Amino acid sequence: MTPKEQRPDPMTEPGDYPDRTSTVSATECTGLFPAPPRSDAEYRSLQEGNSLPVAVSCESIADGWRWILPESLTALYRSGSLSLVRLAETREVVLFRYNGSLSDYGQEYLRLRVVAAADFPNGFEDTRYTLLATRGQFSYYTLLPPGSPLTVQQIEQGFSLLG
Repeated sequence: MTPKEQRPDPMTEPGDYPDRTSTVSATECTGLFPAPPRSDAEYRSLQEGNSLPVAVSCESIADGWRWILPESLTALYRSGSLSLVRLAETREVVLFRYNGSLSDYGQEYLRLRVVAAADFPNGFEDTRYTLLATRGQFSYYTLLPPGSPLTVQQIEQGFSLLG
């Protein structure tokens, strides 16, 4: 694809996500009990020295960020109703409701995007995005699509840079 060719924006035009890759993952972070056990199973697990999931995060090691999901999306993740794709062309990660097929995605919850200064010599000017952090030549943004139940504050609270 030449630089002048542009693909449709899945935010505004129906269709499949372009250039999907699987370099971003959602994972459960485990640790010791952050609170007293709430059930017999948790108590037995603690006695046996096991750990329990304490958070679910979405992270990109290559782009150097992690986002801990709020409880509302954690419940969707654990029920198998949340998925994500990475758009290689724009360095965006899109979290959305999973409807059984990646090409038939449901409600979009948020986008996390990494922008390199070299890619936008005059600055990144898409006003739909909110700046989360900057490190070196990279800036990290989020976009909440219309109808998303999330707030920018929730994104900021869970977002962190790695390393």
